[in-house]
Amino acid sequence: MNAKQMQCSAWYIFKYVEERFEKRQLGQTGPFGSGFSPEDLPSNLILFHRMVYGLSRVDINSLCGVITKVNDNERIFEGFP
Repeated sequence: MNAKQMQCSAWYIFKYVEERFEKRQLGQTGPFGSGFSPEDLPSNLILFHRMVYGLSRVDINSLCGVITKVNDNERIFEGFP
C-alpha cells in the first residue's frame, strides 16, 4: 500500500472502532449511565490526525485555535443536545 492508501485504511478502522465504542457507551445502564461526553469525538479526531499526518501540537493549535478562557470552552458546546 502507498501512504495515501494506508491513511485511508487507518481512517476506516478509526471510524469503525470509534462509532462502535460510542454506541456501546450510549447503551450502558446502571448507576453511572453512559461514559459518553461530547468532547470525546473532536479530541479523538484531533489525535487521529496528529498521529496519521504527523502534525505537531503547534500545528494543531494553529489549525484549531487554543481555548484560553474557561467560558470559551463552555461556549463550544452551546446548543448541544
